[in-house]
Amino acid sequence: MSGMQPAPEVSVVIAARDAAAWIGDQLDALARQTFAGRLEVVVADNGSSDGTPAVVRRRPAVALVDADVGRGPAYARNAGVRHARAPLLLFCDADDVVDAGWVQAMVGALGDYDAVGGFLDHAALNDERPRRWRPSEATAGGLPVGYAFLPFAPSSNMGIRRAAFDQLGGFDEALARAEDVDLCWRLQGAGMKLGYEPAARVAYRHRTRVLGTLKQAYEFGRAGATLCAKHGRRRPLGVRFVELARAAPRHLLTPGRQVDWLRKLSHDVGMLVGRLS
Repeated sequence: MSGMQPAPEVSVVIAARDAAAWIGDQLDALARQTFAGRLEVVVADNGSSDGTPAVVRRRPAVALVDADVGRGPAYARNAGVRHARAPLLLFCDADDVVDAGWVQAMVGALGDYDAVGGFLDHAALNDERPRRWRPSEATAGGLPVGYAFLPFAPSSNMGIRRAAFDQLGGFDEALARAEDVDLCWRLQGAGMKLGYEPAARVAYRHRTRVLGTLKQAYEFGRAGATLCAKHGRRRPLGVRFVELARAAPRHLLTPGRQVDWLRKLSHDVGMLVGRLS
C-alpha cells in the first residue's frame, strides 16, 4: 500500500527504568547517527516512576513500549524486540551515549558475524574516581570474558542478527542480571560467530556512589551463580576469597583502590549467596 512506511533495516532497543535524567542524551545521540539507512528506535519502559515515558514521548520518532508486566532488563529487551521490525537488532543502555558512527559500525560488523560487541569508553562520562572503582574488563581481543569461560558482548553495546536472536529464544528472563553473558554463551554453543568491532563506540556511565557500585556487584554475583549453574560451570570461590585476602593489603592501602577490592568482594559474596539460595 502506498501509505505504508518501508520496514526499517536496523532496530535499536533500549530497556529503561527510571532513566529520565539520562535517556534524553542517549536518544539525541541516536538521532545524530551517520547511518544512511532506515533506522527505528524502541524504548521498552520497565515500570519507571520518574517520568521516563514522558521524556520518550517528546520524541515522536521513538517508539515507546510498555514493558512493566515483568521485571528486569531481559524481559524489557525481549518486549522491545517483539515490537521491533528490522532484521538487525542493536542494544544499548538508557544512561549511556553512543557515538555518531555506532549504528553504521555495528551494521558493517554484522555482515561478518551473527552477533557483535563494541568498544566501551569509560572516560567520556566519568571522572577518575568511579573509573578506579570498576576498571575495564575488556581483553586483548576486545570483549570481556564472562566468569572465566567465554567472551560476551555487553548489552550496553551489542548487535545481533534477528534470525540468531529468534533461534536462541531471546534473553533468558529468569536471569536478573548477566542475561547478555548467557545469550552470547548460548550463541557460541550453537556454533554461531561472535565478533568485536572497536569502531562501535559507546560512552559508558559508571555508578557515582560507593554503595551503588557495591550493590551492583553483589547483584551480578548472585545472577552469576544462577548463570554458571545453568551452563554447568562452577567457579572455585574458596580460591577467589584467598586471592582477595592476599590482595587486601595492597588494595586497601592504595588510594582509590579500596572500592575496587570491596566491589570484587561484594561480587563473590553475591555469588556465594546465590549458590546457597
